[in-house]
Amino acid sequence: MKRPEYLAVVVATLAAIATALGVSMSGGEDLGTEWHVARGALDGDCANSGVNPDGGIQFIAICPQASMSPDGRWRLVQTPPVGADETYDVFIETPNGKRVGRVPGLNDHMPFVLYWSPRSGWFMANHWQGSGLQLPRVFQITGDRVVEHMGFLRTGENKAREISPCLPAPKRRLWVTGDGLRWSKDGRRLAWRFYTRPDTCLRDEADIYRDIPAEDQWRPFLMISDVTTGEIIDGSIRILPDGGKWSFPVDGPYRDF
Repeated sequence: MKRPEYLAVVVATLAAIATALGVSMSGGEDLGTEWHVARGALDGDCANSGVNPDGGIQFIAICPQASMSPDGRWRLVQTPPVGADETYDVFIETPNGKRVGRVPGLNDHMPFVLYWSPRSGWFMANHWQGSGLQLPRVFQITGDRVVEHMGFLRTGENKAREISPCLPAPKRRLWVTGDGLRWSKDGRRLAWRFYTRPDTCLRDEADIYRDIPAEDQWRPFLMISDVTTGEIIDGSIRILPDGGKWSFPVDGPYRDF
């Protein structure tokens, strides 16, 4: 059984990181304009849904809405929740209302922020996972269905383990989390940031009571991924300061963002 003081520290730590990561996509707090940010899976305030200054659209389960793609070819629709279980659907349709297909996994009552790609038929969603964490998920509309591209997440997870060997060994279920930040101008690459739970590299409960050696901590970093192949773009890995401020890069492969 975990000691009460251990649980208190963990809960406080996770609450702090949830607050710190409340705004997805870098630069939101610096724009001086209103952001719609879901405050967790049970957020019931529809004032927190809507379009953000960076072009992302915040979706919350009990706040049905829709978003048209920039080229006007597709619309993502979230239906109103119905029944005791508040069941709802998230799907893609054409402007004339013809349904194309469901978006896998986005109707799980967790908030998400939608970002259409400049490339027609592609979009990304920063999907809330709980404990202040979210997962950038990339989808493609392929005529009669919507498919998810997960290769970039697996490659990013492997790179995270290479940078921080303390991270868990591969499992059947992806554990990588982070923020989708920006699409490239051609919509084929995604700049995103890796981070995870603050206690991911703790070896046992006792570790929470002492400082973790630097070599045993995980490190947040930026990368650019080709969302079709899943490969990380050469020269795009940028280690971020622990808990410090950072700005989106403008050099190297980041010039195209």
